[in-house]
Amino acid sequence: MKDYQNYFIILILLFANLLVTAQNEKFKNLDFEDGCDEKGNPLMWYPSIRSEKYNVSIDKKYKFTGEQSIKIECNEQNNEVKAIMQKIPAIYEGKSITVTAMLKLENVENAIGLMLRIDDENQTLQFDNMQKKGIKGTKDWEQYSVTLPLPKQAKFIFIGILLSGRGIIWADNISVLIDEKDYTLANLKKESEIPADNDNKEFTESSRINISELKEFQLNNLNLLCKIWGFLKYYHPAIAEGKYNWDFELFRIMPKILDVKNNYDRDNIITEWVENLGTITKAASPYLNDSAILKPDFSWIDTINFSFNLVEKLNEIRKAERTETNYYIKLAPNVKNPIFDNENSYKSMIYPDTGYRILALFRYWNMINYFFPYKNIIGEDWHDVLKDFIPKFIYAKDENEYVLTALELIAKINDTHANIYGSEILNKIKGNNVAQLELSFIENKLVVINKLDKDNSEVKIGDVIIKVNNKAVEEIVENNLAITPASNYETKLQNIANDILRTNDTIINIEYYRNNTNYNRNIKTISEMEFYNYKYLFKKDTCFSMIDKKIAYLYPGTIKNKYLTQLWKKIEKTKGLIIDLRCYPSDFIAYSLSAYLLPEKTKFVKCSNTTITHPGFFNYSSTATTGFKKENYYKGKVAILVNEQTLSQAEFTTMALQIAPKAKVFGSTTAGADGNVSAIYLPGGFFTYISGIGIYYPDGSETQRVGIIPDVEVKPTINGIQNGIDEVLEKAKQWIKEKK
Repeated sequence: MKDYQNYFIILILLFANLLVTAQNEKFKNLDFEDGCDEKGNPLMWYPSIRSEKYNVSIDKKYKFTGEQSIKIECNEQNNEVKAIMQKIPAIYEGKSITVTAMLKLENVENAIGLMLRIDDENQTLQFDNMQKKGIKGTKDWEQYSVTLPLPKQAKFIFIGILLSGRGIIWADNISVLIDEKDYTLANLKKESEIPADNDNKEFTESSRINISELKEFQLNNLNLLCKIWGFLKYYHPAIAEGKYNWDFELFRIMPKILDVKNNYDRDNIITEWVENLGTITKAASPYLNDSAILKPDFSWIDTINFSFNLVEKLNEIRKAERTETNYYIKLAPNVKNPIFDNENSYKSMIYPDTGYRILALFRYWNMINYFFPYKNIIGEDWHDVLKDFIPKFIYAKDENEYVLTALELIAKINDTHANIYGSEILNKIKGNNVAQLELSFIENKLVVINKLDKDNSEVKIGDVIIKVNNKAVEEIVENNLAITPASNYETKLQNIANDILRTNDTIINIEYYRNNTNYNRNIKTISEMEFYNYKYLFKKDTCFSMIDKKIAYLYPGTIKNKYLTQLWKKIEKTKGLIIDLRCYPSDFIAYSLSAYLLPEKTKFVKCSNTTITHPGFFNYSSTATTGFKKENYYKGKVAILVNEQTLSQAEFTTMALQIAPKAKVFGSTTAGADGNVSAIYLPGGFFTYISGIGIYYPDGSETQRVGIIPDVEVKPTINGIQNGIDEVLEKAKQWIKEKK
């Protein structure tokens, strides 16, 4: 459960796209005594971005030890992050890795940090850049450190120093430790434990597949090939063992399937393909799972006009003996959401060729088909979606159309966790700049609910926007619904509102009205990263306040578990507690906070997940409880505030809190996307997420798409926004003050 619009995700994506590869096996010049190259970069270090706003140099005046240090300086306010870094193979054995450095700061406005990142061949496994610590200002030399687990499958280690915005940072005496010892003293991994590049390079540059015109017979065969390819990927024991590069096997079989003229030849080709994978062992006993709440649909095997031999082969594979190990999929410990291992995102392919575009569709379709716990409630037949999108992916004429087609496909699963991340193309399509206004649809109108630019006196909170760059808001909504992933319509609207003022220009034109008078204004924009700087990084910690002597207010968006003990001394004797979950909690408080509210252990949620041995079968886990036997539990009323921004962990937290004896939920339907997320990497170097486990009430009631339904529905009004009245909060206060 995560907030995917926070600032730190943006930083991770920045590094993911901009890091430069070095081929060192040891980090070098960690004390910066070896000088700089002709561009000013310290030898053996590489810049994340080449920005004229930042200056990187060797400094002989300020150093901690030796003759010099490295200095990163920026004299103007900006939204960029400058980093210098190194990268080496992860050949060292250990459980943890630590980077330490002596740092000195002068007038740093945004943040600085040590960066430590660990990748496998395709994705980032661990990342920390100290941004959460908010280190800024002016400080003398001080040692800082970052520690992360060192996964066995790690292939590369990155270290770096970064500066965000205006200021100066000096760095000296960097060290890298593995299990608290200098990394050069650590044992080397055994050769068999070092992840190696796949020796098969046949299709690394091109799939060699080009389809100028897709015929109906070819469309039907590609539709079947997708299902067979995915079925074998997750059900055939030889694929599970990692014996094949399954992406490349697709490129080998696809031309044959495209060229066949009849079903007989097609089935013979596929049968031979399956047979060449090797023999299988039949499971000792059949897999009987009548209690599964969701089952894979294998009806296509028997109902499509396949040859007898092919049907027999596929059904044998269904009944094969499989282990809990699969090269392409594993389940997270305890939680058991899927982790899609060893999936290459082919980052260098901004616009993948036809074969790789088809691969993107096939990969995603099968991951949803077997591992999405809510496939049964997406709203349409997933088999129909496949057939509709094959020509769309084939005919996507450029990188823009490819990314938008992928986004439209992702939106089909109706999951607020789903979107596209890490795509510079999509950012450019939407616009890298944004006006400093927060908007929301209220009473079916697009309304200004907050201004980040307090100097802008022209636009006021409560103004209703009717056009953006001469396009009516209704038209923009209609054009964007199909490419806006979200679990329900309300959340789609909010996501559109979040993006509607994005542009690549320095200004954006809006038409709006106030008090029956229309206005037309050009509004200045700032970069998206700077916008999130203001919106998230620099929020004050206002997690608690007393509305009056009898009503306490908690805002989980800035709360920490460690605060609760002290805060509860102020809360426990109040008449009512308002918990405002119209945000994403900054700490996991579902169990810790509910423990204060409940008189005894109480069931509040159950989950569903699948297995590696039989993908697509989802079963309930045991029902989870929260709270414990307690005499001095909270006796006051508990009002929980929610809306469409109550997402994932916030929804889970609401479920844990709403079972308190005197609790009521106020507001409007939530985002309807609950459960730990799983990342999916696609050709083109971008990725998406899905809700990886099913979340249900103890009686089996759905939360996905439905959301948390409030006990008392209250929605903001334009009049309330204009007059600074939080109607949801006011309704909760009114209820608490009632004598009942």
